[in-house]
Amino acid sequence: VFSVQNSPNALVHVLKLFGDEGINMSYVHLIHVNDSEYHFITTFEVSLEQVPFFNRATAMLVSKTDRNLVFGPFPVIQQ
Repeated sequence: VFSVQNSPNALVHVLKLFGDEGINMSYVHLIHVNDSEYHFITTFEVSLEQVPFFNRATAMLVSKTDRNLVFGPFPVIQQ
């Protein structure tokens, strides 16, 4: 979950952090908070080998977002 300034390409700059690390975004949901604020909920597909890259991208979120909250990564159990 994160929010960005209401400015051109703000969301693109955040998502590019993950794309540059080879992390695939599988879901994005927009929550309209008020006239100029939006929160984004995202899901990323991350293999065990990609966890260090995911962690590096999430560490860089601080410089690109107004606020952020990261849940995970969580392992997927396959049957």
